[in-house]
Amino acid sequence: MSSLVSVKDKTGEVIARRIKFYVRKEQQTIYLSKTPLKTAQTVQSRVDRILACNLAGMPYPSDVAARLGTVGDELHEKLSAVNLVKPRQSRMLKSFVEAYIAERTDWKPSTRTAFNTSMVFLGNYFGDVPLKSITAESTALFRSSMVQDGYAVAYIAGIVKQSRQVFTVAKRRKLIDENPFSEVETGSQVNKDRDSIVSNDEAQALIDACGNAKQRLIIALGFYAGLRIPSELGGLRASEIIWDTNAETGNSRDRFVVHSPKTERKGKATRICPVFPELRPYLLDVLETLPEGQDLLFTEYAKRQSMGGFFDRLATRAGIKLWEKPAQNMRLTASNRCLRQFGAICESEWIGHSQKAAKEHYLRVQLSDYEIPTNDPQGGISPGNSKNTGNFEKSRTYLEKRTGNQSLSESEKQVSKQVSPVCTKSVPEHVGNSLKKIATENRSALNYETLQNDATSDNSKNRSGRT
Repeated sequence: MSSLVSVKDKTGEVIARRIKFYVRKEQQTIYLSKTPLKTAQTVQSRVDRILACNLAGMPYPSDVAARLGTVGDELHEKLSAVNLVKPRQSRMLKSFVEAYIAERTDWKPSTRTAFNTSMVFLGNYFGDVPLKSITAESTALFRSSMVQDGYAVAYIAGIVKQSRQVFTVAKRRKLIDENPFSEVETGSQVNKDRDSIVSNDEAQALIDACGNAKQRLIIALGFYAGLRIPSELGGLRASEIIWDTNAETGNSRDRFVVHSPKTERKGKATRICPVFPELRPYLLDVLETLPEGQDLLFTEYAKRQSMGGFFDRLATRAGIKLWEKPAQNMRLTASNRCLRQFGAICESEWIGHSQKAAKEHYLRVQLSDYEIPTNDPQGGISPGNSKNTGNFEKSRTYLEKRTGNQSLSESEKQVSKQVSPVCTKSVPEHVGNSLKKIATENRSALNYETLQNDATSDNSKNRSGRT
């Protein structure tokens, strides 16, 4: 099917060999260097077998497929250049990573950005080296170097996880035998040191510092409804707000549709969230100023626009110290409030994540959770129980000695400075009496007094964050 041609110089010495064959009446040529005749004939024999399988539409025999897997990159490129075989994935780190990222058209922009950042760390450490040259020992050193450079455990965990993903794909495509990242410790991607419960006063300070109704609604949506800011703003529509009232009880059942790009890929593109009484006035303000014929509530905020500067300016204008991750921690606060008020199922459905994700990333033990009545008529483990009163008094005496004869309440105040309190302010001051009545009478409405009665002003002074 093919012919082997030897190219000679003037003296008759062979300087190169060529394998020629025809495909659909078009001549194709594989150029070999100064190759021994026996080796060239072996290559020609395998080319004939590959060509025969391609013409018949049949899979390659096992021995041919095995040989193709071990043939050098140079010869494989020559075979793919004449369309005998498919191009081989690059075995070099840089080109393989670039090709893999390019083919993942299903990724969201934020996922692509995070992955690119991780690959920069990987490339800077190893350089553009063959994939097979990266060993388990070298990947362990890669992780150790990031620890020594002072990066957060959660940040390192993300880089290791995405690096492992790249090499898993390389192994699946038989470019490497083993994944060198398979046994590297990932660590937790949750950094609780940056988590904080946002108080009602802090959120209200930001709202009061806003310059228009849409800005106030952004803060209210994040703080009361737990929306992802800014990705879930762009899909909010006036036509998807359902105004409803229970005819029997008179309670409000107003709700609205939230479009979530983050959960869309997991088959849950939308969710339904209540119009909480505290959220209602800010939503109505925007609806009243919405241009006629416009359905989208937010057209000026891109889905992936950074909001860091927006929160910084509001905090400066309000004269408060801004907590870390402002949008995420407002969502965290809404998640904890919703769980305590309405239960796990409503929290998961309204905030828009699984109960597993809520437990790992959002739900936090708060200061009010440690409050146990000292006089429990039911008995049990309460210090007020006659069996426990003696032990409770002993602990009070011991604590007074350790704290310089301070009372127990003073010691608790010291602890409270280090723990963010739960939101306590009820309905915003400018809400009308009718809305206040709804918030008070509607049992399904938020009732912050059941969570905790006082938020110390020291909370914002002692919370670590940025100004």
